[in-house]
Amino acid sequence: MRKNQANAFKQGISQVLVKVRGKADLLKNATIRKGMSGVTRLVKSYRYENDEGQLYLLINFDRERVEQLIRKAGFPIWDKTRADSLVWMAIQTTDRQSRTITTADSHPPLFRQLELRAKTRGIQLVYPLWDLDDVQNLTVYDIWGGFSQQIMRASERYGVQSVLSARVYQGSQDPEQTVGVNGNLSSKEWVADWTLIQNGKLQAGQVKADTIVLLGSQLVDVLADQLAEIYAVDLNDLYSSTQNVEITIRNIDTLQAYVDVSNFLQNLSVVNTASLIKQQGSSATFEVDLLGEYDDLKNAFELGGKITPVLDQFGQARSDSEFSWGK
Repeated sequence: MRKNQANAFKQGISQVLVKVRGKADLLKNATIRKGMSGVTRLVKSYRYENDEGQLYLLINFDRERVEQLIRKAGFPIWDKTRADSLVWMAIQTTDRQSRTITTADSHPPLFRQLELRAKTRGIQLVYPLWDLDDVQNLTVYDIWGGFSQQIMRASERYGVQSVLSARVYQGSQDPEQTVGVNGNLSSKEWVADWTLIQNGKLQAGQVKADTIVLLGSQLVDVLADQLAEIYAVDLNDLYSSTQNVEITIRNIDTLQAYVDVSNFLQNLSVVNTASLIKQQGSSATFEVDLLGEYDDLKNAFELGGKITPVLDQFGQARSDSEFSWGK
């Protein structure tokens, strides 16, 4: 029993470390491995639950100690507020006769694995509705060809910060090569050619797996790794990076709104402290002590969706430090 519990602690802390860091690279680090060997120091509480005869161990890890371990090892920490990612997928049948849109209804095991892996990596996936608007805006051939302009236009209605599209096929690494010399597929390996659109920038690559379900895990890992590179805040050099900024937030007209804004700011990993220094009407000015750069704070605002720039009549930000609180 004790051996099983120890193994569960190690497995649990591995998942938590990857989720907080955003990438699995830290698991090979000597400092991290030493910290994991004393995993009980990172456990805040735990309990057993019995569900229909199956015994589960529920572990609550100490957030502050976990983050301290990651920082000590020199890795960035990814804020809890993370971008939603829209996923468009098209698949080629194994006989290479047709290419179709991939949905949860057409490929349930693949989408179950996408969700399971996304939960493990701490990201949120959004899937197209494939209603009349989507059908009119995007075709299977747009996804298959990775046509970014069409994909971006079709994605606008979902209001997400990142868009992943992928074409999935089995066999030859080149989806245009249909058969081998003997008339059969040259390989049974599953392949996904992916394109990630993030803030107008494009990245592309390829992942492979023995099964389509494992391919789903590979795609989520690629997405999570890329997002972590963009949004994880490097807190390794805290003191040299620390800076104070003043920001004004409108629409704070009740005590509860002030409490909500304060809690929101304090829970951002890029924020060390946030103090109210002036209140005029419904506008509150905060002095924010940052652990990182001002752009990291604005990225956190963008992901959170509750603090948005105040816009002028032309839809442009009026000021780099003036925002509005969305209730």
